[in-house]
Amino acid sequence: MYLSALKIQNFRQFGADQESLFIEFNRGVTALVGENDAGKSSVIDALRLVLQTRDGEYVRLQPEDFYIARDGNPAHQINIIAKFSDLTTADQGAFSEYVTFKDGKAVVYVHWAARRLSDDALARRWVDIAVRSGHNGGGPSLDNNVRQLLAAAYLRPLRDAAREMSPGRSSRLSQVLKNFPDIKNGSDFDSTKPVADLDPASLSLAGLAEYLRHLVNLHQGIKAAQDSVNNDYLSHLALEGDELQGQINFVEGGSEPARLRQILERLELSLLDQESGDPRGKYGLGSNNLLFMACELLLLGREPDGLPLLLIEEPEAHLHPQRQLRLMEFLSSAAGVENLSKKTAEILNERDSQDVAGTRQRSYSWADAEVATAVLPHDTAEQPTNHSESKNQSRPVQVILTTHSPNLSSKIPLDNLVLMHRHKAYSLSKLHTRLDTSDYRFLARFLDVTKANLFFARGVLIVEGDGETILLPALAKLLGRDFTRYGVSVVNVGSTGLGRYSRILQRANPEHGTLALPVACLADMDVMPDCAPVILGRVKDDDDAVWDSTSRRWKAIRDFGADENTQQDGLEKRRQQLKSNDGQNVKTFVAGEWTLEYDLAFAGLAQEVLIAARLAENDDALNEEKKAPEEIIQRAEAEFHTLKDSTESLAHMCSHIYALFHRKKASKAITAQYLVDLLEGRLGFNAPPQEQLVQALPAYLTEAITYVTTGLEAIQPARHAR
Repeated sequence: MYLSALKIQNFRQFGADQESLFIEFNRGVTALVGENDAGKSSVIDALRLVLQTRDGEYVRLQPEDFYIARDGNPAHQINIIAKFSDLTTADQGAFSEYVTFKDGKAVVYVHWAARRLSDDALARRWVDIAVRSGHNGGGPSLDNNVRQLLAAAYLRPLRDAAREMSPGRSSRLSQVLKNFPDIKNGSDFDSTKPVADLDPASLSLAGLAEYLRHLVNLHQGIKAAQDSVNNDYLSHLALEGDELQGQINFVEGGSEPARLRQILERLELSLLDQESGDPRGKYGLGSNNLLFMACELLLLGREPDGLPLLLIEEPEAHLHPQRQLRLMEFLSSAAGVENLSKKTAEILNERDSQDVAGTRQRSYSWADAEVATAVLPHDTAEQPTNHSESKNQSRPVQVILTTHSPNLSSKIPLDNLVLMHRHKAYSLSKLHTRLDTSDYRFLARFLDVTKANLFFARGVLIVEGDGETILLPALAKLLGRDFTRYGVSVVNVGSTGLGRYSRILQRANPEHGTLALPVACLADMDVMPDCAPVILGRVKDDDDAVWDSTSRRWKAIRDFGADENTQQDGLEKRRQQLKSNDGQNVKTFVAGEWTLEYDLAFAGLAQEVLIAARLAENDDALNEEKKAPEEIIQRAEAEFHTLKDSTESLAHMCSHIYALFHRKKASKAITAQYLVDLLEGRLGFNAPPQEQLVQALPAYLTEAITYVTTGLEAIQPARHAR
């Protein structure tokens, strides 16, 4: 049994109808990612309200929790609906009167509703809360015992793990341990039997407490003190005929549960010092947080009853990147998602093979929704297992977490991510995006930390190389559209990943809502001017026989036709092919001529590109201060004027400049760094003013910068997302 879906209406930033939130969860790990104020914490708080938490913390509803409509009026009722799927036979027995059968499968719906009775939050009863079951909320009310079975473990953000693991009344450690199955094993202490025949190891914790009380009461020091009180004091204070006798007794609770609780509240969990092995080693917040999470997972995995659901806000808190990656591996293992059975994998592949364009027909009624990645058959022999389960009899734990960490986001499979954006939830699992099976495999290998920034952006610029990664943010800043201020992430995916990464943010069923998140792809045209092959040494001369060779991969303009009109038609067709992934929020901006460096020179920055290339060529000498940048700039300026006067066309001149990169004399990335310096007026170079820079830049670059820094809400309102 696991939490498969949640619907939230009129709670905080989530409104009603099209403004409500619907979200699906995996049976293993589900990570909510996205920028601040997208609604991730509100999802966790909604779950805390509808399910309650194991620590018994009371979550008080506040007036500001009611959604405020655009007209300024607050909603009168909050509705939160949770759906639980894949009930085992035992689950169906435990929740028998609350089970709903949908398409032959047993599910449990929990409808939590809070209705305002008064606008005065100080009134004795200003809100009425009801918790009912059934598909439409018409089933029986859930009693406290059933709600306790559905309670989730919750780890708050910026948690003080050391305090949580410290001894004290109602400590979190005592709550965890009291539900640990083995904690009550052992027998009670029988004071009527000889102590000499007793094996303390056979006693339960409560029995050990009773045994300790017995030993304390027999201690000679206690007896001596008791005799002194009776003989030296009480006997002199008693009246004739009275007999005052006192007894010093070790008090340890009353009932067995009380004695057990008192013992557990005296325990603490701490890390040992690595050198001495002593407790209370010198560990920081990060290590203690790992200890705390291990303790919670211990309880969830080992206890026989209750919902094995762990809610974690920002698990990366206080953890350095390597620890974050290690943590994610551990959570996936605890969730039992690492070792899918062969049969399950075949089911996934079969669904993928059937999932072709035009056949993705699916009902997205929230009550009927099934998590796309959780297609495991209802067969205990096919449930995901792990080594720890067979060894420690642990059960898989469902984990729902929120994170702002690109490290964690890059480690979690795309199937397990839900992107929160503009108060909507967008599952990135199969059947929800335009990605196919090969895309998921590719991204599992290459979606690293730097690329995972796209999950936390307000705009995404996907580029093919290091030069664009370095240059575009600087150009945007010079144009008054600073990417940092606009929340734009630049993602460098190499020359083969533009379509794959853009499809992450495109929906398989756009009629149910699209992402109002602009995604711009920068693509090179990769077509040389006709003069370039000779200049670059691709061919020795203008021999048609060489040009007709079928072994070459590069293209020139003349390859697209014999006359200008045919060539233009062919080039336009190629440009449209490069834009084949466009749609919804994705737009591809194609270089007007050839590639980034060539287009920069061709558009009006030929001198700056040449100077930057010569600076990059002498980068080592400049860093070692063997050469001065002013000297190189001066020589490069002279070279540019000579080249300009000696070449027959702009295409010839720009091809000669690009040849510096083709011959590996200058690094494209280092050239981009120096070009930024020049355009920002460093190294003694007179930078062009903004107006002139705008005119000198290739149009496709300025258009892409404008697109990713312009919100899509005005032209493309977000609809009910899936």
